[in-house]
Amino acid sequence: MLLPLGLVTRGIAGGVLNALPVGVAGLAFSQLLARAPRPDAALGSNLLGTVFGGSVEYLSVITGLRALTLIAIALYAAAFLLVRRGPATPETS
Repeated sequence: MLLPLGLVTRGIAGGVLNALPVGVAGLAFSQLLARAPRPDAALGSNLLGTVFGGSVEYLSVITGLRALTLIAIALYAAAFLLVRRGPATPETS
C-alpha cells in the first residue's frame, strides 16, 4: 500500500497510520474519564489493567502465542463472569 510512494511521503503516511489509533484511543479515554463518577478509581483501574496487560504480553515469550490465545480466552471468560455477577458493593449516590 505504501511502497509505491516516495520515501518522505511513505514515512509521513506510515507515521499517521500508526499514530491514529493511539490518538483516537486517547480522546475516547479522556472523554470517558471526564464522565466517570469516580475518576480516581477509573484511572487506577486503567493503570492496573495496563500493567496486567503488559505482563500477560510478556508471558507470550514464555508460553508462546498459541498458549497465549488460551490465556486470553480464560481472561475474557473471567471478565464476563465478573461483569455478569455485578458490582461488589452497592454504589451510593
